Amino acid sequence: MSPRTIPGIILAVYTLLIAAVTLYGFFPVIGIADYTRAALALLGIMGAMLLFFGSAYWKPLLICWSIAQIPIIIVDPSGDLTRQCIFLGISSTESHSVNGLITSMTGFGINFWGVALLVATLLIARHSRKKTQPQDSTLPPPSAP
Repeated sequence: MSPRTIPGIILAVYTLLIAAVTLYGFFPVIGIADYTRAALALLGIMGAMLLFFGSAYWKPLLICWSIAQIPIIIVDPSGDLTRQCIFLGISSTESHSVNGLITSMTGFGINFWGVALLVATLLIARHSRKKTQPQDSTLPPPSAP
């Protein structure tokens, strides 16, 4: 997709902003979730840059980036492993605390914003595929000798 299309520009800018804000919140490192969020943010940045510069490899990267945001998986008190800075989800969590300090936390759920992001990414990828496919042209019949 050319960056000159409005949906492509919006997706690239959105991805860069969300990933940059997520990386900005990376320090200080609290738990394993911070590492997975940072890795997911870097995947988004790579996909957005490839989209902006017109490479065809943006599609699998941004599709993986959006799919990875759909499940909510919590394994420690630092929070959701795949949460980016925009989040709209439902989850079920369980935490244990000792003297008012949370010592362990688990949970699962679904992020509806990730689902919406996946749909938008797939629609933009489909639109770009239609624009890049060659037109069906028929050749003129061969001339008789």
